Amino acid sequence: MNEQYDKMTKEDLIKELMKAKAAKTKGRKEQVLDLLKQGYDTIEAIANELGISTKNVSSQLTYLRKEGYHILSISAGGQSVLKLVDDEIMAKLLK
Repeated sequence: MNEQYDKMTKEDLIKELMKAKAAKTKGRKEQVLDLLKQGYDTIEAIANELGISTKNVSSQLTYLRKEGYHILSISAGGQSVLKLVDDEIMAKLLK
């Protein structure tokens, strides 16, 4: 068994299993959105977490934006940093 799991409590293992089960029932778009909400801030980090290509993540971000989610992309240090913002913050940014 994985050493990471050996050190976890029973409750933590149950949480991980529930999280994995939920992830399997969600589509990629929902998985990307969940990771953005959790604070993942680069396309590469999301791709690595989900085991998919960065191109696939970019496509999912496009779909989310078309659905009305405000996902800012800011270039910093040669990498794009992502930030999910709510309507109120977006309205202030657009003033």
